[in-house]
Amino acid sequence: MSARLPDDLPADLRNLVAVSGLLRSLDYEEVLRAAVRSVLEIVRADRGFLFHMTAAGALHVRVGMTASGETLPATETPDISRTVVRRATEERRCIYLPDASQGDVPEAAGSVARLRIGAVLSLPIVSPRDPDRVIAVVYLDSAEPGRPLDAHRLALLQVLANLAGAALDNARLHADTVRENDRLASTLQGRGLLVGESDPMKTLFESVRRVAGSSASVLICGETGTGKESVARLLHDLSDRRTGPYVVVDCTTLPRELVESELFGHEKGAFTGAADTRVGLVESAQGGTLLLDEITELPAEAQAKLLRFLQEGELRRVGGREPRRVDVRVVAATNRDVAAEAAAGRFRNDLYFRLRVVTLRIPPLRERGRDVLRLAAAFLDRDARTENRRFRGFSPDATAALQAHDWPGNVRDLEHRIRRAVLFAAGEEITAADLELAPAAVGAPP
Repeated sequence: MSARLPDDLPADLRNLVAVSGLLRSLDYEEVLRAAVRSVLEIVRADRGFLFHMTAAGALHVRVGMTASGETLPATETPDISRTVVRRATEERRCIYLPDASQGDVPEAAGSVARLRIGAVLSLPIVSPRDPDRVIAVVYLDSAEPGRPLDAHRLALLQVLANLAGAALDNARLHADTVRENDRLASTLQGRGLLVGESDPMKTLFESVRRVAGSSASVLICGETGTGKESVARLLHDLSDRRTGPYVVVDCTTLPRELVESELFGHEKGAFTGAADTRVGLVESAQGGTLLLDEITELPAEAQAKLLRFLQEGELRRVGGREPRRVDVRVVAATNRDVAAEAAAGRFRNDLYFRLRVVTLRIPPLRERGRDVLRLAAAFLDRDARTENRRFRGFSPDATAALQAHDWPGNVRDLEHRIRRAVLFAAGEEITAADLELAPAAVGAPP
């Protein structure tokens, strides 16, 4: 039980109490907003932003607000003095210029004058578990010069930053735990495509483990139904980007005349019908992973723009002039022979070379030996639980048929056959007939 705060409690102490209370909060966004609000009240600036530091070291705006509490758009890159933010991040200390035109950061003079900034402050928030790692940065500015901050208020800001760092770490750890639990549940319930103990799958799993922590682009190749999207999702979930967005783009469904706008966004008025500015799918994956499924279906113009993005880490929206830096890991997937597509001139050689640095090949089910029985058992257990049915397992003829079938539709076909059998099987065992598979020939190899 907490006592009610006295009405005459100084505002500084009230801010400390409010931020310290966030140590109990597990809401990451609530902590971010409270940190900006508290610093705004202490410094009395016009507006404030909080930047989240991604795993790759890029700063991405997460919260924006005015002194009155009005929310500012956090999806757009704000006009700020990035020099001051960079200096505070590099030196891991508070940078405050009450009169920005006379400040001791001469390299910021250009942006200060251009944006007509009177006062500016940037406060780094570091992780209490790793004091050398900046996890967020608060940025404030005002149109008019501000008041100098005495040692008391500077110390107060540092205390607030320390409390916010601990609260953000707590919230992040909680979010990681929730996501990890969700990932494990998904692995058990929806990742049957990745069940396997065959040598080809062991090789695949080891490759995924090795490259998951890298920022390198990945090309996933495999026949239809082998589980390319499941492997892409596993790469994301095992990476440092797992708390960021995971965006899937089916390149076969992108309207050809709008593919660049869909992927890279557009500015208002860029073309007929562009009534508003739109963030593209690439930019929407900021801080996370972008899966480009069936990458070979991209038209040539989009391939060229994607190549430039992979090389520079920047994009320009359709109709835009300024490059926008986007921190995204690109994973591409295809069921085609990309080398053959490139040789035939249907896919850019330079894009292929850029993507193939890390290539993961998913083996077809016919090359996975007894994995077919392990997968079948996993699907049967999952679907029987979902439908509240009980089965002893597979009959001998079903087991033989499962092993003898060539599986041109791969794991997806197996999954669908098990699902249908669970719904319609009349007996306590799943038979070859339930699976709509021909009985294996007598003497056929297992």
